[in-house]
Amino acid sequence: MISSDSRTMPGYYQLLFASCLLILTTAAILYLGFLDRQIMFDETHLQNPPYMLLHYGRLTFPVHGQFDAMVVHPPIHYLGMALFIRCGLSAFHAAAVMPILFFAAAGGLLLFSRMAPAVKFGLLFGIFLGALVWNATYVVRPDLSLALAWIAGLIALEAGRLADWDSKRLFAGSILLAYATAAHYPGSFCWTGIFVYFVWAWFSLPRRQALRRIAIMIAGLGLIGVPYLLFFIIPLRHEIIAFMNPLQVAGDPIDAFHRHIQSYEIWRNARALFAGSQPLVQALLAPLWSVLVPAAFIGPPLLFAFRSTRGIALAALPQVLFIALGARYKLLGATGYYTPEMMIYLAAVISGVLAGLFFLARRIPSRTGAKVFVLFGLASLTAMVLHDNPSVAGYRVRYTRSLNDLDLGRAAAREIAGPDAFIGSTSMGVWYTGGATHFYNVSPEVLYDPALSINQKEYFSWFDGLVVDQLESWTTWNKERTNLTSLYLAGDLHLKGFWLAERHAKLDSDLSWMMFSAQQGPVRGYVMHDNRMYRFEQAQDGDNVFFSAVCPITELMNTGRQFDFSGMLFLPSQTNEDPRGTGSPIPVIRMLLVSKEQFQRDVLPAAAHCKVRDQIAGRVTLVDSGVMLEQGKATDRTIRFYRSFPTALAGANRLNAGNTTRIPGVVELNGIRVANPQSRVLWRGTTVDVRTAPTRWWDAASIPIDHAHSMAGGFIYVRGRVLDGVVGISVRGQEVNTILGSEAIWGTHDGVNELYIPITSLDDSVQLVIRNQRPNAQSEVLIEDVAVVVQRPHQ
Repeated sequence: MISSDSRTMPGYYQLLFASCLLILTTAAILYLGFLDRQIMFDETHLQNPPYMLLHYGRLTFPVHGQFDAMVVHPPIHYLGMALFIRCGLSAFHAAAVMPILFFAAAGGLLLFSRMAPAVKFGLLFGIFLGALVWNATYVVRPDLSLALAWIAGLIALEAGRLADWDSKRLFAGSILLAYATAAHYPGSFCWTGIFVYFVWAWFSLPRRQALRRIAIMIAGLGLIGVPYLLFFIIPLRHEIIAFMNPLQVAGDPIDAFHRHIQSYEIWRNARALFAGSQPLVQALLAPLWSVLVPAAFIGPPLLFAFRSTRGIALAALPQVLFIALGARYKLLGATGYYTPEMMIYLAAVISGVLAGLFFLARRIPSRTGAKVFVLFGLASLTAMVLHDNPSVAGYRVRYTRSLNDLDLGRAAAREIAGPDAFIGSTSMGVWYTGGATHFYNVSPEVLYDPALSINQKEYFSWFDGLVVDQLESWTTWNKERTNLTSLYLAGDLHLKGFWLAERHAKLDSDLSWMMFSAQQGPVRGYVMHDNRMYRFEQAQDGDNVFFSAVCPITELMNTGRQFDFSGMLFLPSQTNEDPRGTGSPIPVIRMLLVSKEQFQRDVLPAAAHCKVRDQIAGRVTLVDSGVMLEQGKATDRTIRFYRSFPTALAGANRLNAGNTTRIPGVVELNGIRVANPQSRVLWRGTTVDVRTAPTRWWDAASIPIDHAHSMAGGFIYVRGRVLDGVVGISVRGQEVNTILGSEAIWGTHDGVNELYIPITSLDDSVQLVIRNQRPNAQSEVLIEDVAVVVQRPHQ
């Protein structure tokens, strides 16, 4: 019935393929753009780069400490995301556009290719199952776009070869491979698959035609590859290497392979959890879990058995083998890294099954009977594919018009902290949901110092709120093992508000947070359940209770979902290792909002081993979340990010000329001196131009501090602007290179022209030092004024 010649595919089967493609593309749009799902932590902070591009015109990543350039991931995925947001899409819809287009492109290329029918359908279903069902489709990360662009590129190249080396498809395939390479560092070998077609063209075509096709493919690579190299890899090579080296730890292919197998063991152990929601894909992957052999070693040979996909099988090898044997940094159990090999494996297995189906169809004497047989087989396979739930959906697939958890969290925080809030945090994920107009990561002062040296009450009083969510709420590096959650439990911080986000398929949402304050006051909170939003307001006669306590992790677990509103934070661990899923009986902070009746019935009896921190009565009222979102967007302000506490004090207008008094004679700009021969201090009228040495952390200039005055505290005030690079300005003590308090890190694009550097005592302060904080290059700063100031008492 079906010819073995890959050049022919009867119209009936073309129609069946087009129907399957339409159905699966529709499912892809629903899964990627409208699935009501839990938002992954990475998706919260990775929205920061497109936010910066849209609001500041520069692709940076300040919540990750990268204020001058983003090198955590390459930029192309986030450039596209920002473009679609600019066109009016929400962030999650914008992030879904490119993977949807790549999936549709792969299907369209298959539809009009000359591949054998079995592998056409096999590739379509294999890509869908591997990328959109088995894989956790967190669209803000670039992994999904990488995988789908890569497979679409391989299909385009093979389709071009089968179509007598069609130039258009070869060009499109090379562009897609280049995009996959530029999407993320794990895709670094995606482009190398094109060499298979270089060699194939060289030996299959006359020299002139071969050279022309090779030139076309090189041009396609260069369309994305050349800008990627010129504007990202080459200028930021030092920063990329510095970021990647600690991750891609020393080792060999055996180490990379061992880590690969560790992920397979995780998925094998989790198979029972997914068997009910993904019966088809888990059955197809069962052989891999049984033998623990990577799909990278099985899928390409299986696909090579089909004549019309031998090019895809060979061209896929560099990428899948690089991940299996070359990439030593792979997050264990993170499916995005492994999606390419799973797509190839699943496509090969399904192609084999369908080859058998079509073989049997050709043995049916009746043409009508053969068509019905094939229709029934493909319809059954399509139904089974669609029956499998996407990994991110769990056991319940629901859709939503817009995944707006982050916007709701931000609206709630702004209601609690105020419309122009200065928010501090040690969590990257709350830069947006924490409601900040001014955001500063307090980790340098709270977590990173060897010993906690800040005056806690004074330091925290500068902020409108200190917000912490679940992820890494267990980390700290100081010897006291102190962080924001432990300070809250010790009574040094007080609860100001809370946000218990929609749980979706989880027991508790990772997005939930607590907001603390140095001062005690009324508590407000917002919670979500079943897409409904509620407000909690503290009231002695209220009929609800907000309860927070330190409990063993096994107690008050919401396994039966008996609590509609619940959340969990961690306490500092001894090793900073992720305590989730370890099974150890660690203490955690449980947050519950329940009626007084349920509190007496379900909470108190189960909280026998808990240490209560807050038990607050209040009223709960239903809130129109749509109105709250609209009001929030109408009054929202662009978030400002600060590199250091001294720049934050000025930028957030906590200190200014109106609330400070100068102390003359302590620090004078005319006392400035050059600190090393490679630096330069040049007077320009009444201002000083300081150019640093090209080495990071080298002192460039210093200004002595006069000890004639006695002062318990105050600030070094600096006014000026950074002309190039990044400088650090700090107060030094008697010991060599001893920095007292916070160093002001000041960059060209920070938008701050004043600094307030805290000083605890003039007796210990020797000099104010300006140094370079820019890696591998000089910096330059123009200083207009320096002085010691003290804050005036509040009137």
